[in-house]
Amino acid sequence: EEQKVENMNVDNDNDSIELEKQLENGGLIALPPFIAGPESVNRRSLDSSTLERMIWNELDEFCRITQFTLPEEIRCLMPPSCIKLKTINPPAQFLSNKYPMERRRRRLSYSAPSLLERTGGFDRMTFRQMWFNTPGTRSRLAVVLERFELINGLIRDNQPQQQGASKHDEEEDDDLFGQFE
Repeated sequence: EEQKVENMNVDNDNDSIELEKQLENGGLIALPPFIAGPESVNRRSLDSSTLERMIWNELDEFCRITQFTLPEEIRCLMPPSCIKLKTINPPAQFLSNKYPMERRRRRLSYSAPSLLERTGGFDRMTFRQMWFNTPGTRSRLAVVLERFELINGLIRDNQPQQQGASKHDEEEDDDLFGQFE
């Protein structure tokens, strides 16, 4: 019976991918444009696991430089292997190991942009519609990452440099975070 349920999930995923492709070909959904910034790189060819890891790093940086406390509703989407972040505390309770990885990533791809709405200058409805019109979880994760890299870079550029902090220190921080699934 488990095999039957698993096959149904695969069929549903294939149907949604095909539907997304039809909607994209019909012009109803599309990738948002890439916005180049001082530290923003086009991330659209990376796999979902790498994108997820990088988003958590950028969320941690965002929380650090803005002194923002990430809501529990988003922290619960943190993978258990991602507990070495400097600013973001682990959630009170992680999602079950039985909770599908792809579903967790999909929820993150819709939840993280809500934080960007508050960073200024966006028409909220247009901004939200852009995320709803972005086809696929991996594409949304890539665009979210690009936007967080851009916003974090702009915020850093507009803050006075702290003594002792350097770009080299930030690069060493990246070594703390391993791949996670």
